[in-house]
Amino acid sequence: MLSHKNSVFMCNSDEDIDLAGGGTEWLFTVEPIGKIEKHDMNWSSEISMLISDGFNIDSNEIKNAANNYWHGTPHYNESVWEYLTSKAKIIYVERY
Repeated sequence: MLSHKNSVFMCNSDEDIDLAGGGTEWLFTVEPIGKIEKHDMNWSSEISMLISDGFNIDSNEIKNAANNYWHGTPHYNESVWEYLTSKAKIIYVERY
C-alpha cells in the first residue's frame, strides 16, 4: 500500500477536491505514473468520528474502518473517492 506521505493524491471530479483537502485556487490535470490505489475518504471520516465518540484506537470498529479504507471498500452511506499514486505528470493547469 502506498504511504500517504509519499503519494500524489487525485480525485476524478473537481467537485471532490475540497473534500479531499486539496487547494482550490488551481486545478491540475495529471497523468498518474505507476500503481494507482482507490480509497473511500468516508472511512477516514468515520475513524475520526469513532475516536470523537470515545472508541479506543485499537478497537475493532476503528480497525475495521481502517481496513475498509485501505482495501477500497465503498462506505455504507456514500462514497467520496481519492486516488493515490507514487508519481504523476502534470499535463494541464488552470485557475479553479
